[in-house]
Amino acid sequence: MKKTVFAIVALLFVFASIELVSLMATRYLVGKGVLYQPFSAGSYAEYLEMRDPILGWPAPTSFGTGTWDSSGSRIIPAFPDPKRHPECVSLYGDSFTNSAEVSNEDAWSNLLSIRLGCRVSNYGMGGYGTDQAFIRFHENSADDAKVVFLNHLSENILRNVNQFRALLYRAAKADGFKPRFIIDRSGTLVQIPMPDLSEEEITGFLQNPTAKYLKHEYYLPGGLSGNSIVRFPYSLSVLRAMGHFHIHAKIVDESWYKDFYLKDHASNGLVVTEEIIVAFRKEAIARGKVPVVSIIPTGLDLVEYKKTGSWVYQNLIDVLSAREIAVINHGKYIFEQIGDRDPCDLFNDCSAHFNEDGYALIADSSYEYLKANDLLRTLKD
Repeated sequence: MKKTVFAIVALLFVFASIELVSLMATRYLVGKGVLYQPFSAGSYAEYLEMRDPILGWPAPTSFGTGTWDSSGSRIIPAFPDPKRHPECVSLYGDSFTNSAEVSNEDAWSNLLSIRLGCRVSNYGMGGYGTDQAFIRFHENSADDAKVVFLNHLSENILRNVNQFRALLYRAAKADGFKPRFIIDRSGTLVQIPMPDLSEEEITGFLQNPTAKYLKHEYYLPGGLSGNSIVRFPYSLSVLRAMGHFHIHAKIVDESWYKDFYLKDHASNGLVVTEEIIVAFRKEAIARGKVPVVSIIPTGLDLVEYKKTGSWVYQNLIDVLSAREIAVINHGKYIFEQIGDRDPCDLFNDCSAHFNEDGYALIADSSYEYLKANDLLRTLKD
């Protein structure tokens, strides 16, 4: 009897120890965006009142405050008043377009404005995918620029198949809903509006995100992305996390979005991104603008290119080239300028945003493209 009791106690101790270690592991994995941790809605009613009903963020009331001017552009110190200084170029994209982590003076939109001698409006928004950037351009009927850039950060391909940011990135807020695009059965690009969950639905959704709430979310727990919810027993949660695409990328020592550029990837991210860019180009031309598509590399992309000699996003360049859409590959220009210098020197952190030197190279790369394609004359006419 004593041996049986001892064995049971020993097993319970081992199980408790494994669970304690697993609990700590789940917290780490949640922080890395590998596991989804249910959370409460917080001030969801306030979010519903403040959000942009089409884009999700930013709140329309934020324009004209902080770093935003009244037009919704980041402040351009060289030409600060959008009413007195008509825009010649406009930029759309994410935080790398916005020029996060540097001053207004060092943002590449301002640097390019100085080089061109005219206002370059910056409608880049942190956290945007290529999808939201294109929708913002579509919605911005006041854009009078002759040349318009759609900037695709390589990592954006992940966001282009996402509807709720907390399923993709570490987050504990219910304000990360966004629109996206899908390709329907006829091969047509279709915009899926931003999810519109009610106050009654949000609690159930945050505890257990399913297709009941989001029919077009690639990162739903239990789906093909390998995402899963933290649940007891925690050891099983850790085991389930081993199927996450983050973990696979870590094992093979590749950037976490590289596989999404494969033509047969389950997310269909490459085709969706391609069609968004095609739609942008078509609309820009219809509005009398010259469209420019650019790809902005992350620090991870530059490190991998230096190691392998190939671009993570080369498939996107190839499919666009096949449709006669020219692309600025800023990564190529960067390496032409820095030579053997460590590309991580261009970032505040090689896994984060550019620093002043990095954004200056993006501005220079953009200027050289405009010059080489005889677009400087277009801006002066």
